[in-house]
Amino acid sequence: ERPDPVSVDLRMLRYQVQYVRGRNFELAQQHAIEFRTAEHTATSRLEIRGPRGVLTQVFREHAFYGSSAVAVGILGRPAQARYLNQSTLRLTAAPGRGRFTILIGSAASFDPDTDVAGLALAELEAAAERGFDALRTETADWWHAFWDKGFVYLHSAEGQADFVEQQYTYFLYLMGASSRGRYPPRFGGMLWYTDGDMRRWGSQYWWANTNAYYGGLMPANRLELMDPLFHMYSGMREAAALAARQQWGSRGLWIPETTFFSGPERLPEDVAAELRDLYLVRKPYEQRSARFQWFAETKMRHNSRWNFQADGHWDHGHLVVPSKDAGIFGHTTHILGAGARIAALYWQRHEYAPDEAWLRERAYPMLKGAAEFYRHFPNFGKGDDGLYHIRHLNDGEGSWNSSDTPYELRAMHRVFPVAIRAAELLSVDGDLRQAWREILDHLPPAPARDARRSRPYGAFVYPGEGAIEPIGPEPELKRRFLGFTRLGSFIDEPGIGGARIFRNRLRLREGPGAARPRRPAASRCCACSRAGPGTGTRPSACAPGARSS
Repeated sequence: ERPDPVSVDLRMLRYQVQYVRGRNFELAQQHAIEFRTAEHTATSRLEIRGPRGVLTQVFREHAFYGSSAVAVGILGRPAQARYLNQSTLRLTAAPGRGRFTILIGSAASFDPDTDVAGLALAELEAAAERGFDALRTETADWWHAFWDKGFVYLHSAEGQADFVEQQYTYFLYLMGASSRGRYPPRFGGMLWYTDGDMRRWGSQYWWANTNAYYGGLMPANRLELMDPLFHMYSGMREAAALAARQQWGSRGLWIPETTFFSGPERLPEDVAAELRDLYLVRKPYEQRSARFQWFAETKMRHNSRWNFQADGHWDHGHLVVPSKDAGIFGHTTHILGAGARIAALYWQRHEYAPDEAWLRERAYPMLKGAAEFYRHFPNFGKGDDGLYHIRHLNDGEGSWNSSDTPYELRAMHRVFPVAIRAAELLSVDGDLRQAWREILDHLPPAPARDARRSRPYGAFVYPGEGAIEPIGPEPELKRRFLGFTRLGSFIDEPGIGGARIFRNRLRLREGPGAARPRRPAASRCCACSRAGPGTGTRPSACAPGARSS
């Protein structure tokens, strides 16, 4: 009967104020905060444009520039914007009865001459012209078309099959909601990351995690959700070609297991030369130069190129960065096969939707790049036994400094046949086809995929009534569940911290801020019995820490 005003707060995710020599007054006048990390700056700015509120973020480091903006507006009721404090802008709707609409628009650009705030406001105004009902209809139509592309229905008396179906459906929903831009969502928080700069694993992409999200989308008939992945990896082809030469002395393309969205950075040639000698085990790590150490110790240690480094510690104000006690080797340093596996997805895309232009312009350059990288890799060659062997590599993240690792052998057995077939279909590179065929015919056999694993990987298990234990033949069946078993192992190994599950079914499987769909909660919570997505029966007991979604 006495309506109150309704407020919408637009808040910066970074709110620590630093002293910026000679600029703090200017920044305060602009309602901006600049946060510096070494030579990288992140500037957040709040701005009032008429009845709208805007937050822009600008990131700079040397030649790099990136910006983003979020605009907020209210329709159907008078509204006023004001600065609430240094980090928050408040948009307040006048008291009144009835409904009104809050619109949010966003934009991003790598062009410093682009007004991203203006772009975000243009998105908002375009939505305002369509109105809420039209936006709702447009969204509903998109999701109806999305679900019409395919589904999985499973049922069993004890509810286990229903549970698997619910997780499959929820995973598709997450990807449908987050994989529609130019870049894929990252495993830590996807699009729903709210902890600002507190990122346990940084901002890079791990191929193992990215593949877990994308490896099963094509069998599920969601080819359009693959576009961000293909855009990102095709966009780093030039950087990957440079990295193949600089870091390994090879040709083709090297895509690291862990890298930034734009691929590996260009190195000074003297640093690159020493890096090659160290990585190819031509020079002992202990003989690295002071110049190399100086260059390396400021780098992000989760990046594959610098992953031989461990966490640093402070000593009298100096950051001391040790290695992992294995010289130049670390968890992701000597992984070559990520590029081959990525290229295989390009080929798979052609198999599901044959398109000669796609094959020629997008898939074949990746396949050729992966095959040529192996062919010219300095530590790859034919032995006295007549077989090709590859030396001084990791087996995924394990078995550092090994030869003929299962991970790399499987990658080569995967990429050479499809590179040959793609070249045949395009009638190109006859000489390369013969070279690749000769290698393929003389590769050691690839071991069975999970022969070396001591436990089932990614099995669907919940600890309720009727749960299937990860023994016997079931784990293999569950691993093959359309590729989506990588959605999560529902069993936490002892000592990893007892990952908690949020109400949105994401969990902190890998530390603070690293929420990910690895152990979704049951579709109904015993405490409230409210149904979630899916048609299955309710398990008799929720997983520890589970909540309704």
